Amino acid sequence: MSEKTNTGDAFVLILMAVLIAAWGVAGSLDVSKRTQPGFSTNENHEIVTLKPNGSAEQINMQVGDRIIGIDGNRIEDTSTIVRLPRVPEGERRSFTVTRGEQTIRYRPVFTSLNDREMAREQLSIIVGFAFLLIPLVACVTRPAPATRVLALMGLGLSLHFFDGPYLVSYDVHAVALTVVQLFVLLGLAAMIHFLHLFPLKRSLIQKPWGKKLIYFPVLLIWFADAWRILFTPPASSVPAQLAKGFSETGMIAYFMLGLILVVANYISAQGAERSRLALNQMLLASLVASVPIVTALLAGSFLPELILPWQNYYFVLLALVPMAWSYSASRIPRR
Repeated sequence: MSEKTNTGDAFVLILMAVLIAAWGVAGSLDVSKRTQPGFSTNENHEIVTLKPNGSAEQINMQVGDRIIGIDGNRIEDTSTIVRLPRVPEGERRSFTVTRGEQTIRYRPVFTSLNDREMAREQLSIIVGFAFLLIPLVACVTRPAPATRVLALMGLGLSLHFFDGPYLVSYDVHAVALTVVQLFVLLGLAAMIHFLHLFPLKRSLIQKPWGKKLIYFPVLLIWFADAWRILFTPPASSVPAQLAKGFSETGMIAYFMLGLILVVANYISAQGAERSRLALNQMLLASLVASVPIVTALLAGSFLPELILPWQNYYFVLLALVPMAWSYSASRIPRR
């Protein structure tokens, strides 16, 4: 590939990185304006945690309460719920919950994020910038097909950790969210693509339909996500549940396939190659980053009420992935 092509690809990647970084920075500046009602819920809208001495706890909301309505709207009325504006600090929102045979209405005060919540948001932004910048540096300093795909992976996956700024109009927010989700999914596909290029090209990627097999499924996942986001079907409807399940299963499948490929690539490499390309570090970083998350996912599937220690911070370990993978890819011999 010509030097001119390498320069052009690098320019496009840098331009995309600048736009994504602007999105991430705008989101980081918005963190201080975010509020919360003093509780968190699971996918069944059941309260699973209460902030100690928070507004929800003070008015006797309890773990296990199931939210069925917000501001008079049933929770299944997705198109209305998602369009409710953000609640400013110090104001209230009405929640209707069921507890056993009782139906109770509560109006907790929304407060700003506490120090721990703020730290988690800031850590997420830091991890996002690790994915955004570190592979990009590897691509610029050691241009090669593998590092370019790695940089694309980093650009896409970085958006998973950036919430972006608050957008008042839900329609604008929905369009932005679908674009972000497309890039995240392309980042997942680029991860699989990279692992078919590095440390050695696998036979699949050399076939005419190899790349299509990697990237086409994420487009199907994206269509399911885009339909849910843009058309906001009732959350409890069968089509919405199927689309959500298809999306979540597909993303987990890509994640698990990536982990399998890392292990397979390591096993198939010779000892000298493992040392030369730092595949030991790449494998170790991948396992350290992935095992706690996989454990939490499995625990959540079989024991929904179980909360592992520091579970909300396991994502920080994912920063090891762009670091180790970029270090390994940067050791590709110059040609």
